Amino acid sequence: MNRNFRYGGIIVCLATIAFCSSRMAALPLWGYLPLFLITAVLGLYLFTFIRRYRLRWLALALSGGVALTLGFPMIPLAPLTFGGFVPLLIFERELSAEHGLSKKALFKYAYAAFALWNILTTWWVANSSLPAGMLANFLNALFMCVPFLAFHHTKQKLGAAFGYFSLPVYWIAFEYLHLNWDISWPWITLGNSFADLPSWVQWYEFTGVLGGSLWILLANITLYLAFFRNPSGVVVDRRWATAAAAVVFLPLAISVVLRLTDRRQPMAFARVVAVQPNYEPHYQKFDVPEYEQLQQFLRLSAQQVDSTTDYLIFPETSFERIKHNDIFQNPTIRSLKSFVRHYPKLHLTTGIGSYRVFDRNDVPDRPSIRTFMEGSKITYWEAYNSAIQISANADDIPIYLKSKLVPGPEILPYHQLFGFLQPVFDKMGGTVEGIGIQSERSVFQNGPIAVAPVICYESIYGDFCGGYVRKGANAIFVMTNDGWWDDTPGYRQHLQMSRLRAIELHRSVARAANTGSSCFIDAKGNVLQATKYGTEAAIKGDLALYDDLTFYARFGDYIGFLASVLTGALAFGLLVRFFQTPSGPRTRPSGSEEPVEILSP
Repeated sequence: MNRNFRYGGIIVCLATIAFCSSRMAALPLWGYLPLFLITAVLGLYLFTFIRRYRLRWLALALSGGVALTLGFPMIPLAPLTFGGFVPLLIFERELSAEHGLSKKALFKYAYAAFALWNILTTWWVANSSLPAGMLANFLNALFMCVPFLAFHHTKQKLGAAFGYFSLPVYWIAFEYLHLNWDISWPWITLGNSFADLPSWVQWYEFTGVLGGSLWILLANITLYLAFFRNPSGVVVDRRWATAAAAVVFLPLAISVVLRLTDRRQPMAFARVVAVQPNYEPHYQKFDVPEYEQLQQFLRLSAQQVDSTTDYLIFPETSFERIKHNDIFQNPTIRSLKSFVRHYPKLHLTTGIGSYRVFDRNDVPDRPSIRTFMEGSKITYWEAYNSAIQISANADDIPIYLKSKLVPGPEILPYHQLFGFLQPVFDKMGGTVEGIGIQSERSVFQNGPIAVAPVICYESIYGDFCGGYVRKGANAIFVMTNDGWWDDTPGYRQHLQMSRLRAIELHRSVARAANTGSSCFIDAKGNVLQATKYGTEAAIKGDLALYDDLTFYARFGDYIGFLASVLTGALAFGLLVRFFQTPSGPRTRPSGSEEPVEILSP
């Protein structure tokens, strides 16, 4: 590469980082500035080490990252995901053909692709915390390299057939792990790419989003084998082209059939009001006196609630510092209870920030327990992100504790190993202790009807939300505060993912967001009455209630489990091959041509 171009790129990236940093230091809300800053950081890394990259391979890698980005909500180009991995497969084939190039060489190109994909898709996370946002983007890209490198290694050791078979196996096993471990950030699970195209994926009620991931990966592999596996140029393999067409279009046909033939009827309807109070969380939500916020909630509620209303929904952490031990004595709870009593049918579901104080002789042994010293007295307590239900016809107040926590702000993953990072997490707005959770989902029961109190981040986990449905939930209430991300694609993507939960579980969804967007979603994934971001609103609609269990609701992420089992089998095969293969490097004769890949082990 021309040295002047390289140095010019470094200067542009440094100038962009300096400009964005200075603007972000001066502004309370950052908007799109983190996008340019984090992209410039990646650009600085690439320009600094550009001499060690081949421009053709780097271009292929970055084009793959761009295609996968353009296929993700909110850009309506989902079909591009069917080819997003093809450039990566091309440079993997070319790299594999060159003797002396190691897995380290493959890693740096794959990392560039996945880092670009993560940054362009989820840069907005940095609006809540710049260190957390950068860590999420760059660390997640590192995780994504693992299944891709494992695919490359399997292809080298067991042959092309096993290699291409292993790519969806490893990738889906990775996504399954990402749904279930402490460092959980499954936002850009491949199957989420169709969140704004629900009519394409009605079959998610059988597979969940991991079925969508499998669809995308099979489409990429068959398209590559049909058009790009010959190193001499594009030569169409008709058999693989037919397979690619079947892979792409058969699920679309199934989705159309399912949509046209569905005859399931709701067991009942509930009239629901969702309130959007519009408190900006960075500088307003936690500074405005709670009494003033309460009046805003009640004023908006009174505009829509009447004697026919069954449910009223408020967003996540609508009210703060609610003590479980004497919840009935809290002035805010008493005022809400008084409001609800005016409407005999009404049930109010709201998110709260809460805590419990423990007797010193009955303190649970878990890391989320905190202490407060006052003189010689020690108080043991635990914080929660909770949801409660206040009913006109009931004296008790059931409480649900948010149990899928955001790594960083709400939980320090594997705190026993990483406890030394407490100062870093304090600056990120999180704590080492984290917040308390509950082991199983629970629902808010109202006679024969039950609703799922889903809090914010929990709504991106399909099988987790399925736990509410298996407990009897007839509808899903999502309470969230997406204003942390400002007016960016973040809150829009979050809304779209609720559409996938509706399809997977065949449940209507009511969404109450602090700053937007609040809406209703039917069981087919159609969005109704979506509110604008940054406005106060109260919406009313009739929500269909269902009691059937979809295949996915019954069996959860079984595709991820099967992929994990197959990953173990492939690992065993690699281990056997390792002990059977004589030591010493495999070489390719000098000047030999790269062969066409033969799909046999």
